[in-house]
Amino acid sequence: MINAFGHVFEMERGSDGSGKILEREAPTLGDGQVLCRIDTFALTANNATYALFGEAMGYYDFFPAAGAESVIVPVWGYATITQSNVLELSPGQQVYGFLPFADTAVLEPHKISDIGFSDGAAHRSALHPFYNALSFADGDPFSTKNKHLVPALRPLFSTAWLLEDFFADADFYAADQIILTSASSKTALGTAFCLKQAGRFKGRVIALTSSKNASFVEATGLYDETVTYEAIETIDKTKTIVIDFAGNAAVLHAVHRHVSPDIAYSCQVGKSHAGSAPGQASLPEPTPILFFAPDQAKAAAKRLGTAGFQQALFARWEGYSDAADSWFTVETINGLEDAADIFRRFMSGDVDGSHVYVVTP
Repeated sequence: MINAFGHVFEMERGSDGSGKILEREAPTLGDGQVLCRIDTFALTANNATYALFGEAMGYYDFFPAAGAESVIVPVWGYATITQSNVLELSPGQQVYGFLPFADTAVLEPHKISDIGFSDGAAHRSALHPFYNALSFADGDPFSTKNKHLVPALRPLFSTAWLLEDFFADADFYAADQIILTSASSKTALGTAFCLKQAGRFKGRVIALTSSKNASFVEATGLYDETVTYEAIETIDKTKTIVIDFAGNAAVLHAVHRHVSPDIAYSCQVGKSHAGSAPGQASLPEPTPILFFAPDQAKAAAKRLGTAGFQQALFARWEGYSDAADSWFTVETINGLEDAADIFRRFMSGDVDGSHVYVVTP
């Protein structure tokens, strides 16, 4: 079943963000299904990552497009149930979670609890449960404070918190410093915040960023040092963890060339420099390892328990959202056409790191 309908943005498969807004005929709501109006969602570099890695990592499978030549890029946001064929759920209930780039969606709730449910649509049964879970906004602790930032920052912050947890599990590979590329990106900022607040890493955290974002990055106070891409060779040569949020082959090559052989671990997280050239055939060792947040979430939940995992994540989120509220300018985007334009800017890397884009479709 195609479960996004109404107006939906479908991107041309393998494109730079080109696509169009389509209007679909609404299907008859079946037993066990709910119709949701999508209220707000965020657009960030994370969505460009979903688009660029959608084939390899299954992001295109959550909300199937109408034809094989196009795809629907997922977003994080809030939606309100407007029609329900599920006894436990009523119109008016708002949920937060993984949604299509659209104004409406049909979901098939199962495993309904006091805190939310999972989408049990048949085509999603083999997909990672992390992305199938939706939480009720009423009673969700993340939605009680700075709610306007939740769609843009919560999924990225979850990745950031899990990154700190992952490296702490490995005792930070005995590194003296951690370099974060694209240091103005929201996941990088969240990672720097978690490293600083947790206090488990005793070395230096270095921001690697563009000249235009350097002042913004420094103003957050999260990094021990801010270095622009033109000044990579000023970074100390010592045992280093590289966390790459940029996905820019030239930048990563320059970092590896300068610091190698002192790189203890090279971690690829995202691709905020979406317009940069892919691949790095001659990259000095070590080979970057892709970080898949749901795998670390599973490990952390096993160690802490489900309730403990959520409590630990939320405890860190409270401080982060308060700090982030002073860092970012929130820009409201009305309508899917304008949202598609912003998305294409993310795909080309033409965005201001100090802005948060919240879409009302």
